[in-house]
Amino acid sequence: MKKLFELITYLFYRYYNKGRTKVIAYESALIAVSALIFLNAFAVLMFFNLDTSWVSKIEQNYGKTIKLISGLFLILPQYIILRYTLKKEDVIKKQIDLNQVKNWNVLLIAYIVFSVLLLIFSIKIK
Repeated sequence: MKKLFELITYLFYRYYNKGRTKVIAYESALIAVSALIFLNAFAVLMFFNLDTSWVSKIEQNYGKTIKLISGLFLILPQYIILRYTLKKEDVIKKQIDLNQVKNWNVLLIAYIVFSVLLLIFSIKIK
């Protein structure tokens, strides 16, 4: 499982390692992986009809700034775990053939689209 997360982080790292985000490519990759994990966890919670009403109540009661801060606290634990599990050197040094990178990128995009569709489906059946 660690190898898979390392590969996904590497793919995001390659994406962010250009232009203005080059300085924070590793951190951006970890945030993207954390957001993807959260997206999937939230979809599973919604699919099994677990109470997620607290998410919408935060924005209604406290506004968008508090919603942003609470979202940060929801993703932060995942980010910290990934940061200590996936070392920067291991992600940067990972060597994958360019053809394989293209194939993995297509699979990653398909997985992201599938995750979003799963979340939408889970919300619709609720």
